[in-house]
Amino acid sequence: MHEGEQLTTCSKRGLAYDLTADEALLRHGLGVRRFSDVVSSEEKPIEVCGASGEVRWLTRVTCNDGSRPWGRDVHKAHAERHTLDVPFSRTGECRKDRIIDHYRVPCPEKAYDVYMFMYECGPGEEMIPRR
Repeated sequence: MHEGEQLTTCSKRGLAYDLTADEALLRHGLGVRRFSDVVSSEEKPIEVCGASGEVRWLTRVTCNDGSRPWGRDVHKAHAERHTLDVPFSRTGECRKDRIIDHYRVPCPEKAYDVYMFMYECGPGEEMIPRR
C-alpha cells in the first residue's frame, strides 16, 4: 500500500477494525511530532488503537517549543476526552457510523482541537491492553 490509499479492511476484532500491518502503517496521524502539524477533524480524525493509544499519542506529540501539555501523565490527557457520536462514511471503506473523541490541547502558542478514532488496531495491538 502507498500513502493516500484507502484503508479497506472491514473485518472486526471485538469493537476494533482489524488492520493488516501495512494498513496500520497508513493510519492518519501516525508520524506527527508536533500539534501544529496535526490535521484532524471529525471527518479526518487521528487513527489509533484504544483509549491507551489515544493518550500515548497525545503525550508523545509536542507543542512548538517542545513542551508536552500534560507531560507524560496519561491520566491528565485522558481527563480531557470528550466523545462525539458522528455519522460518517468514506468512499471505499466499510465504516459508516463512528464514535470520535475530541481533545482540546493547550499549548503555549495556541490551543489545538484534536479529533481521534480509537478503533483501528494493527497486529499485536489490543483495544484494552492485557495486564
